[in-house]
Amino acid sequence: MIHESLKYIATDLDSHLKKKYNSSESKVRLANILDQDGSIPEANKNKVILSLLSLEHEAVTQNAISGLNSNSSFFRANPPLSFNVNIMFSSLFNQYEEGLKFLSDTIYFFQARSLFTAQNSPKLDKRIFQLSLEVIKLNYSETYNLWASLGAKYIPSIPFKMRMLTFQNDEITQKSVRIKDQGVEALPS
Repeated sequence: MIHESLKYIATDLDSHLKKKYNSSESKVRLANILDQDGSIPEANKNKVILSLLSLEHEAVTQNAISGLNSNSSFFRANPPLSFNVNIMFSSLFNQYEEGLKFLSDTIYFFQARSLFTAQNSPKLDKRIFQLSLEVIKLNYSETYNLWASLGAKYIPSIPFKMRMLTFQNDEITQKSVRIKDQGVEALPS
C-alpha cells in the first residue's frame, strides 16, 4: 500500500504539471534521489523526485478487532497497523531557476489539495480511506542532517508528512460460534 499511495501522489502531481505546462513529458518521478553508488540516475534529471524518507508507526488501535459476522459467529483479528509516511519532493533540474519553479508549483498543488479521498480522487486505491499531506518543518541543522543521511548535496526540496496508511489483513485469528440456546443447566452443589 505504500507503493500504491506514493505512486498515486506522484501521478496526480505529474498530471497537474503536464497540464499546467501543456507538456506530454513526465516531470515527476517516484524514486531514490541517488543510486546506491551515490550517482544521480539519468532518469532523475530535470524531474521532481518523490522519495520515501521514513515510516512512523501511529498507535491508533492497540486492541484486536472483534465483531459479529453474518452467520452469528464471533471473530477476532489482529489490530490494524497505521503509519504516517514521511516523504520529500526534490527538484533535480539542470537549471536552478527551473527547479525552483517546479518546486513552487509542487507546493501550490499540495496547498490547494492537501486531502485525497475516494470522492476527490476516484483512482485512489480502494484500501486507502484518505491521505492528508502537511509540510514537515525542519530547521537548518535538521535539513543538513537529512541531506547528509541521504548521502547527497542539498537540492531544493520540501518534506511532507502523509497521514495515514492503515494496513489491515482480512485474516481472522480466532472464530467462535454463538450459543443460541440453553442446553445445560448448572446447579449449585
